[in-house]
Amino acid sequence: MYFSYDLIGNGKTVLKGGWGRFDHQRLVDELNVVNPFQAVTNTYRWHDLNGNKLYDPGEVNTDPNGPDFLSTNAPINGISNPAEKRPGTDQFSLSLEQQVGRSIGVRASWVYIRTFNEARFLDILRPPSAYTIPITNPDPGPDNKVGTADDPGTTITYWDYPAAYAGSQFEKYQITNDPNAAEKHNSVDLQLTRRFANRWQFLASYSATKNNTLLARPDFARAIPFFTPNVDINTGNHSLEYLVRLSGVYMLPAGVSVSGNFNYQTGAPQSRQVLVAGGQQIPNIVVNAQPLGSISLPNARVVDLRIDKAFSLPRRQKLAVRVNLYNALNTNAITARNLRSGTTYLRATAIVPPRLVEFGASYTF
Repeated sequence: MYFSYDLIGNGKTVLKGGWGRFDHQRLVDELNVVNPFQAVTNTYRWHDLNGNKLYDPGEVNTDPNGPDFLSTNAPINGISNPAEKRPGTDQFSLSLEQQVGRSIGVRASWVYIRTFNEARFLDILRPPSAYTIPITNPDPGPDNKVGTADDPGTTITYWDYPAAYAGSQFEKYQITNDPNAAEKHNSVDLQLTRRFANRWQFLASYSATKNNTLLARPDFARAIPFFTPNVDINTGNHSLEYLVRLSGVYMLPAGVSVSGNFNYQTGAPQSRQVLVAGGQQIPNIVVNAQPLGSISLPNARVVDLRIDKAFSLPRRQKLAVRVNLYNALNTNAITARNLRSGTTYLRATAIVPPRLVEFGASYTF
């Protein structure tokens, strides 16, 4: 339900806004919970009885309900939940647009997004209330060594469960709704547009987004997280993101056009991670040592340029040639890095692709 209203009546000042509801579609991982025929990986406790640091037969009890069983990598042996509510997203928006002169327009927009009935995988035989054993470790700091100068002097606590809940016999998953997992995002956008006139056009925009989420989604967008207290450790996203965009086109003589785009974006929020240990049923686990957003990826500034020319041919045919220059400034901003405490902490694993020149042509007939 959206509206558009001419505030003054001259067609130059417009108020727009409305509400939209978007349904959450089922993903494959949501269906596999009730699929008994799928590939999974079980994790067991290994006893190196002869100390040779190699696996030998008899050093692991592979009974999924035995004392060595720790976990599986996927929710299986699940059942459907007739009381589950359908997840979705509400979006509210409001914008004011004003024409300035003959070819310039300005716009201020606000968008509010919230999710509802967020789904999580709940082990109904080993619910969150079963995680009653706190396991506390000192934070070793970025070097992953306790007792050195970079130790923050804090502790990290994760939760184990009693042996009475051990084994795959206590794993039966069901998709359930978690009202505390709802996401909220507020965004403000300012934009100036000059439509094409006198051989050139231009667009500039600035946006800021405030996030408010309980936990980060694992693996890929909208994936369902497990419903355990360990999943929620320092995973709330309360960051503030900024985005600046500039783009323009200028027509030179002889049908040659030059265009460019500039994007500036704040880096994604991150947190230093630590491998903590000490539990019996959960002997070790990797968790965020600090709140998400305590560190962030570097901000990225990328400039792309383009030159193209069109040639008119007989019978309404047209040939266009172009040259694209991606990442013209050859920025090497980090886009991914190692977050685990240790010797490779903050070591880059991916950067913005280097400067790239592309030549192309198109023929229209």
